[in-house]
Order: sequence, then structure tokens, then C-alpha cells
Amino acid sequence: MPIFLGNQGPHWPTPSSPVTTYYGAGTDNANNLFMPGFSNDDAAGSSIKIYMNQYYAVRLEYYNASGAQITTGVWASGLLPADFSGASAIMSAYMDASDELLYVLLMKTSSSPDEVALATVNKSGQIVQKAWRSFSTANIDGIHSWPALIRPGGDGSGDFVCIVSAAGGDPRRGKKYTIAVSDGAMTESNWLQAGAMFNPSWTIAPQMGPTPNNIWGNIRNSYATSQSAGNKNPLGSLLNATTGQMRGKAMWPNDVWSAGGLENAQMTVDKIVGWRGYYGFVTQVGQGMGGYQFKMDEVHSMMDEMAVQYGIL
Repeated sequence: MPIFLGNQGPHWPTPSSPVTTYYGAGTDNANNLFMPGFSNDDAAGSSIKIYMNQYYAVRLEYYNASGAQITTGVWASGLLPADFSGASAIMSAYMDASDELLYVLLMKTSSSPDEVALATVNKSGQIVQKAWRSFSTANIDGIHSWPALIRPGGDGSGDFVCIVSAAGGDPRRGKKYTIAVSDGAMTESNWLQAGAMFNPSWTIAPQMGPTPNNIWGNIRNSYATSQSAGNKNPLGSLLNATTGQMRGKAMWPNDVWSAGGLENAQMTVDKIVGWRGYYGFVTQVGQGMGGYQFKMDEVHSMMDEMAVQYGIL
């Protein structure tokens, strides 16, 4: 368990990236984000640009280091929902450095209830799509409820999970969907024990974690404690999935976040993506200074420290 010395509280880790430079690293705009390309790119400095529409990806484009769009396979016109069989939206993305694949979670809204499918795309623009899977209960429906695609074991290890709030039964327990990498099979279970404190009315399902202490979290927007940019804290949820304790509107540290241009008075985080062992943040307001990435394990250490500070660990 983390131990604080004096009055020192949690701090963001030093921002970094899987590669030193890549196209678009310092030119992120509202609702989109440049991230490093595949771990086996043909040329150094390639990148993928994610265009978001608040809850889901509109398209993803692949660029080389000079800014020329890579057009092999399905990358020809950018990766779109229409490139997948039956897909209405690309809900979440996860770039795996070990597998050398971009994983995407698809949603089909023409079914009732909605269906999901796991798919992969490689650097050559080749798609492998798993079968569509139905929810085992009808109380989870609609693309707005779907959070990030999380791989608890890290790159190259284990299956994916998604955590959502449930509309039926006891919504405070949440629903955990485990999605098998091998065939896309999906299993549903209650995420938390009965009586837990998951707050579905503040729809912030976790997009980061789990930490070694089973802490999960998310950032939705920034809270301005004054007009000074240095006093805008990221605001989001923090939850101990072992005990069910939660802080629904926790203030995250603002040191690197604010200084790095990630904050804004009207900032809202569209999506947090797992990318080659790092977290990237897609926001609704242009960042100007470029998006920071943070190593997952270092963010998890900070989250554990926050959990101690908030009395949930």
C-alpha cells in the first residue's frame, strides 16, 4: 500500500510516448488525437489519427512520418464502421504492441438489443472480425453506455473487458463483459458485490485500470477551482472494485495535466485509449500543445495513491 511522506500527495507521472517522435505528435485538435502507429511499422514516425464523436470513433487514419496518408488495404479511405460487416459504430480501440494489432470493439444498433463484435486491423489494412455477440440481458443497450476496451493483463496477455452501468436489477453493481481474444465470445457478470457504491447516475464507467490493488477510474472533464489555468483539476471517478467503495467525482492531480495543455475550462474527455502500454486522451477541446501519453503502470501507481488519499484503499 502506498505511503505518503509529509503532505506529498499523488502526482501525474512524467509524460512520455512509445516512440520519440511521430507525425502529428504536437498538433492534436478538438475531438481527435494522433497516436503512434503500429509497433512493427514499416517506417519510423508513423501515426494513427483517431476522430471521435464524443462516445465512439468516426474514423481512424494512418500516416507516415511525412504526413502522407497510408492507403494499403482498408486504410485507403481511413478506417470506418462501413469497413466491418454489419457495424454501426467503432466503440473503442486498443493498440497492442505485442500482438502488432489494433483491436476495435464494434457495435451493431440494427439488432435489438444491440450487438457487439471484436475485430483486429493490422498495418497492411487487413481485418479479422469475430462473430457478433448478443447481450445475455436486455438491460444494457445503446452505444452511449460503452466505455473503453481494457486488457487487464496488458499487451499480448489475456482477454478484454468492458465495464458498464446496468439499467436493470441493481445498477450500483455495474456489469462486466469479458470478451475473448480468440473468438470474441462475450460473458456477462455483475462487476461489484451487492451494496456497492457504483453510481450509474453519473455515467462515468472506468476507462483506466485495474491497478495492482484493483482500483479503476475515469476522467470526464475539468473542474476550475479558480480562473487560473493552474487550478483546473481533472474530474472523474475512482473505484475500488474489491470493496465496492467509490468516489464519483474525485479530483485528479492537476500538475502535469494542467501544465501540459491537456486542461481547458470546457474540456471534456471523449475517450481514454490504451495504446502500446500507454494511455492517450481524446478531448472535445483542442489541446494546442499536443496530447500527452502516460505509461499505464505509472498511472496505475498514481491511482493507488489517490485511492489511499480518498479513503477507499
